[in-house]
Amino acid sequence: ELAFPADGAVARANHFLATPMSPVVTPPTKFYDALFARQNPADCSKAELVSCDVSSSFLGFGYQLHQIAKCVLIAYKLGKTAVLHPARLGKYGPECNSEWTCFFQPISTCSGPAPHPVHPGEFKDWAPPELDDLPSTVRNKGIFAIGTVEKYLMRPSTRLQARLDANTKKTDFGVHIRRTDKITSQEAWSHSVEQYMQAVDRIAMPHWNFHSAYGRSFSKSAYIASDDADVLNEVKKRYPQYEIVHGSGAQVERYSREGLDLFLEELFTLIKTDYFVGTFSSQVSRIVYEIFHTKYLDAHNHAWSLDDPWYGDGYSLDFPPGK
Repeated sequence: ELAFPADGAVARANHFLATPMSPVVTPPTKFYDALFARQNPADCSKAELVSCDVSSSFLGFGYQLHQIAKCVLIAYKLGKTAVLHPARLGKYGPECNSEWTCFFQPISTCSGPAPHPVHPGEFKDWAPPELDDLPSTVRNKGIFAIGTVEKYLMRPSTRLQARLDANTKKTDFGVHIRRTDKITSQEAWSHSVEQYMQAVDRIAMPHWNFHSAYGRSFSKSAYIASDDADVLNEVKKRYPQYEIVHGSGAQVERYSREGLDLFLEELFTLIKTDYFVGTFSSQVSRIVYEIFHTKYLDAHNHAWSLDDPWYGDGYSLDFPPGK
């Protein structure tokens, strides 16, 4: 039998599998509803505004979304309404002037410059009082809070929603295998396809010797999101027991409108899955885990990170099973 990757991972896997899954209960929406009301006041002339700005950022979408989410949560804590000014993403979608509304609904019905910019670096682990009555199965209310803000921010525009309806589907597992810039820049360790899929195996087949199950067909589907085309070929060849689903694989300019559209199709598909395997050195993997908290009261048991010590972003550390 092949060794499971990472020191201590087998013990963590056994603990993970021995922990009864919490019933899938729709998480309370009290904070989401309060956030929506704060961001969309009846009279903007009476609202206290603060501004968020990522328009000059040269970093990726995951970083920009986290910066805006932190800004919005700081504004909420201060009792203020956050506006995006300029209402643009950094460098993405030049064909539509990088407008936020090219991809998502406005973050607020209010607009324009605000006298008080918010610096996301001020963000600290914090959960609003609307989450005080969450059950103890929610291990980190701060992550639940930021996931709720991200869910609000990522309400698709009409144009993007049409693409998502046409090009996304529900699968059992989502696997995010990051390769190119994250590895070449030495921001993270490279993990083999086998390491990702062994994590999937341990969740999908907890009572089998999963290597003896290879070649056996069963009704489990896995969505593979990767920036390396060779990954898809390897997964399809080595893991025929899964129904493998993936995106279009079209080679387009990463920062073009089409490039971000394809990326968002992948991200929304990963969020739709029941279980997720990725690496928390990736902003994208963290977004999936954070938004999972708005789907499951115990998101901890629905995600697996191969390099979980990276998880932080201002929160108390809270690792799903992995290392």
